[in-house]
Amino acid sequence: MKRVQLGEIADVIAGQSPPSKTYNSVEDGLPFFQGKADFQEKYPKVRMWCNSEKRKEAEPGDILISVRAPVGSVNLCDRLSIIGRGLSAIRPRSGIHAGYLYYFFKINEDRIANLGTGSTFKSITQDILKKIKVPIPFKNGAPDLDHQTRIATLLSKVESLIARRKKSIADLDELLKSTFLEMFGDPVWNEKRWDQKPIDDFVDKYKNGLSPSKNGRVKGKVFTLSSITGNNFREIFKEAFFNGEIKNYYPTENDFLVCRGNGNINLVGKGYFFKGKDTDIIFPDTIISLTISTDKINKSFIDQLWKTRFIRSQIELCARTTSGIFKINQTALKAIRIICPPIEFQNQFAAIVEKIEILKDKYQNSFNDLETLYGALSQKAFNGELDLSRIPTTVDLKSKDIKTVVPQVGESVLTVQDKPDKTPETREQILHRLFNGVISDAKNGALFLDNFWLEAEEKLIDVMDEDAPRLGVADYDLFRDWLFEMLAQGRVVQVFNEQENRMEIRSVS
Repeated sequence: MKRVQLGEIADVIAGQSPPSKTYNSVEDGLPFFQGKADFQEKYPKVRMWCNSEKRKEAEPGDILISVRAPVGSVNLCDRLSIIGRGLSAIRPRSGIHAGYLYYFFKINEDRIANLGTGSTFKSITQDILKKIKVPIPFKNGAPDLDHQTRIATLLSKVESLIARRKKSIADLDELLKSTFLEMFGDPVWNEKRWDQKPIDDFVDKYKNGLSPSKNGRVKGKVFTLSSITGNNFREIFKEAFFNGEIKNYYPTENDFLVCRGNGNINLVGKGYFFKGKDTDIIFPDTIISLTISTDKINKSFIDQLWKTRFIRSQIELCARTTSGIFKINQTALKAIRIICPPIEFQNQFAAIVEKIEILKDKYQNSFNDLETLYGALSQKAFNGELDLSRIPTTVDLKSKDIKTVVPQVGESVLTVQDKPDKTPETREQILHRLFNGVISDAKNGALFLDNFWLEAEEKLIDVMDEDAPRLGVADYDLFRDWLFEMLAQGRVVQVFNEQENRMEIRSVS
């Protein structure tokens, strides 16, 4: 690897702001990108067009980099477009792979952001950009394009796996949402005519959080407000000092933590049941704790109900103040009304949630592992510490081709299979093997196709290629046919469960 200045291997084109009268939303002219607000995961999203003749253009394959507020974020340009003053386009010269350059800037976003200057809004100059040193593999005195391509191919594949895993997690959240609506209906319309009661009927105790103190003598860990994102909390803590007793401010498993708000309407009222293993965490004064009476209402039901527009609209209504500061208090929370299906029905929903959460945890762990792998591979790739000679430069790398191994001194942590050890199983063969395994494990327990569906979804991610489609109707029909075949063979039998008043299918031991 040889470290060379960006200006030696790429052209840096500064954006400029065309006249505002040339902006439009009717697709007149070229797509117009102004800054990070237009960025997505990898490619920018077109929100506006521009027909100005005075303009700076970006071409497909250019790296778009945000040069002001914030500095350093990158996307890959996928179409001819116009760029505003908030962006610069980095255009690789001959012998430099655009994807390689893109991934170098992506993994160094934070470092580049620190190069920004300005007391109010950070920005970075073209001169500073051009002086950034980039590690380039050389061969026979010239940039090694094949090696760059292999690195870009590898990182692109791992990035794709991360995106798929992220989508799988989001899909499970949508599954919970749709399951809730199927079982309980839309709470706004309440077409199933459930009783409605104030949440106060189901809360044993309310408690405001504890405020850190500059002069406090007691040290503890406290939730940060940045923990709250979307519909969930991330368990992010920091150490702080407090005055007096702090143990009374440790959340318990039945405490539903609701954000009081700090002026941001999007954060006000976000709710969360603490799930952390570390119980010595203080909830701050930006949070109200609601201790839920779990013999009256199910926690999983409350958790999902709280994410609906039915609750959100009530929170936003009572959080508005004449001063323009959005926040909520105990009195407002007590007045929030909820639908109240029978507790037995709520418990059925909770059983489904438990199974989906198990699968979601598996996906999340896989996502975390992939991000760790991505970081490690990126660092080693740009330090020239990986042997990538067997990674193809023209064919997309499959996830089954990548294996991580225990690293040895002087050896790569990555190996790539040239040929599979044996003929891989088909999707149907894999599912049939999993199906037989679940039947065997069930022994005399009742069998339900819906339960097996979750089992198969969980195990499939370990044995199938990441590019394989998710389970669908055709797979469900296969499971049903196999079950009927087992009934005909006498491997499973139908019995009547008098206690549950239903027919069940049970495995024959």
